Amino acid sequence: MNSNYGGLEIFFSYPPAEGLSVSLSTNIGGVASFREIDDEAEASNISVKISSEYDAETDKVFIIIESILGIETVDKEDFTCDLDSIEAFDLSIFFFNARISVYLNKKWVYSYNMYQVVYPVTMETSLIVNGDTATLTNIKNVEIPDGREAVYVDYESTSDNAFSSIIQERPIEIFSAVDRKAEFTYDATKNDVEGILIKTYEVTENDSRSVSSDGLVYAIDVGVSIDLWVAENLGLITRLYRLSELDSGVERAAAALQKRARQSIYQVGTTGRFDPRLEISDVLTLTGVILTGTQTPITDRVILEDISFSILDGSYRQNTNGRRDVDNVEGS
Repeated sequence: MNSNYGGLEIFFSYPPAEGLSVSLSTNIGGVASFREIDDEAEASNISVKISSEYDAETDKVFIIIESILGIETVDKEDFTCDLDSIEAFDLSIFFFNARISVYLNKKWVYSYNMYQVVYPVTMETSLIVNGDTATLTNIKNVEIPDGREAVYVDYESTSDNAFSSIIQERPIEIFSAVDRKAEFTYDATKNDVEGILIKTYEVTENDSRSVSSDGLVYAIDVGVSIDLWVAENLGLITRLYRLSELDSGVERAAAALQKRARQSIYQVGTTGRFDPRLEISDVLTLTGVILTGTQTPITDRVILEDISFSILDGSYRQNTNGRRDVDNVEGS
């Protein structure tokens, strides 16, 4: 697929100081705008730098924002700022397809459009402080980055339709959380929790219609998403994924669909003693656990999708069901 479509969104805060700079370094490749491009042009890693400098001539402090490719600054903007009146900078830096934007204290301050970008499957980022000592706080890397400024929902939409408009066909899992909140994720899991006092253990193998080794993806661009695990374990299976509403993160969405499909091939159910540590999306780890009924040793990793309890004749039982974490289970 065309790697021009993707996104990254980072939030962080720090106390500003004259001469201090903070840089966001990524492995996203970019080619600068407004220059001659030939077939040999190569993408360089993109960095965004925010710094503050004092200008003796004007007796003012300037905030400078730079887009950097490799070691070359390809774009720079600045504006004056009274640092004494600001306790902290709350920064939001997001990449949306070929555009980079920066928000400072919830106000837009900078944008730059690349000629071309290359989003890797696994994005790597780092925050670097130079010029002084500063503590970065409230650091957050948004799992599902989206550069849209607003989402418009029909007045008469149901809750499900409203969520569909917001997530744009993304393969989102929604979990109930405390305080009547909902948690949204592509494929993130919570904690690894070691299973204890498991009585029964059952594995069911399913024929999932979503499993594919070669996924044909129909979206803003058309491409193929490869699942090597399926190809090696099940052979050649071709499926079509329609994601026509997505205009960023298509490759990651397709990979998430394939990952969840291969995990769902094996559904694992257990019963055992009540364990209050477990939540939906935790990974129940069974490392040589001995079943209390048959004394059989079990080794597995289960991403929990359902937890229920039962009481019979004063005996408490906890039932769990989930999909196998095939990427991290030996022999899968």
